[in-house]
Amino acid sequence: MHNRNFCTTQFTRLWPFSALFCSFLPTGEPRRCIALVRPIEAELGAKQRVWMFFLRRVEQRKMPTLLLVAGPPGAGKTTVAQRLAESAARPTVHIPTDSFFTWIKTGFVLPFLPESAAQNEVVTRVIVDAALAYARGGYEVILDGVLGPWWLSKFVDAAREADLPLAYVVLRPPLDVTLARVAARQGRALKHAAAITGLHGAFTQLGPLESHALDTGTWSIDETVAAIRARSFLLER
Repeated sequence: MHNRNFCTTQFTRLWPFSALFCSFLPTGEPRRCIALVRPIEAELGAKQRVWMFFLRRVEQRKMPTLLLVAGPPGAGKTTVAQRLAESAARPTVHIPTDSFFTWIKTGFVLPFLPESAAQNEVVTRVIVDAALAYARGGYEVILDGVLGPWWLSKFVDAAREADLPLAYVVLRPPLDVTLARVAARQGRALKHAAAITGLHGAFTQLGPLESHALDTGTWSIDETVAAIRARSFLLER
């Protein structure tokens, strides 16, 4: 295991070759150096801070990422998340969060109703635990669901504690598009127009998360997947 002196020495001597050197470090090694040097980061010179930057960037590329694909019903979340997972370059797990609700066979409460708070708390913990278990096992994890900003704190806290990158993207086609898609669904999927309209409205004002939203109303699945891959939707931890 490296000590602080080793890491700071490398910062000083090898900074011109940071990108090349970091690319050969095994997974977890940059993180260990970062943890050792972070307490004295303010004392580092400009060259050493460049080295620190490369360590963080490379470690993020090596670490599994949690990606939340959110949006109202009918936004195409599950189809897009599945395509992202099936075409991923790394081992990837797709978790449709709606499944965790359908497994409740008695006592189920529609999750958008006020009286569903206790149920939703339990289900959220189970979802987060499942996602972290896969990520700790080395898998990229893509979750989809009506994961509005009100859900995010538990995912952000868990990702921070596990030191895992967390990305968040909202698919937000126009309301008429989502209503038409939902009306065409079969089975027990939510089809109540008023509920769909209310959930769609919950994603219209995202505040500081507005840059994480994509208007996908006229896009194909492949175009949506390409747009997600073309940008960084990482959340600050």
